[in-house]
Amino acid sequence: MFTKHHEHVVPNLRTGVRFYFSSVSTSGYVPFHWHSSLELVCVLKGALRFNLDGQIYHLKENQFVLVPSGGIHDVTNQPNQAFVLQIPFQVVSPYFDHPERVQFLNGQTQLPEYQTIIRLVTMLGQASENHLESSSFDFGIALLQILRLMFPPSKPHLQIGTPMNK
Repeated sequence: MFTKHHEHVVPNLRTGVRFYFSSVSTSGYVPFHWHSSLELVCVLKGALRFNLDGQIYHLKENQFVLVPSGGIHDVTNQPNQAFVLQIPFQVVSPYFDHPERVQFLNGQTQLPEYQTIIRLVTMLGQASENHLESSSFDFGIALLQILRLMFPPSKPHLQIGTPMNK
């Protein structure tokens, strides 16, 4: 039987999010867990396999997965490099009511929004590596643009996130 645990996300940036570059040189496994934050994992090199609420996602270079709050997931990895962005609801709630009610459409690589998010995550990485005071502005701008693409507009169309009926 699989056990799952709650991962407590501790922000590491002024914006209230946790963002980091992950470089893993060996294959491995992260057991089933969940967190009360949104998580975006974008693969730069290598491959990851996510089991998210029973759905399998095979990620390769320039692909990402959005893990909703409470989404039970495990990760199997080959050697890889990735950016990880964890976003507590406190960051989203001033902009979007009930972010916990959004279900993300993963694997939509053909959407222009999907490719834009990859570009913006790369910009987050560049801003976090640059140690100028003004880099915080660049990071914040890219973060808000990612959130805007993740959450649906008031008039639905093809999008990364869709409201769930709750």
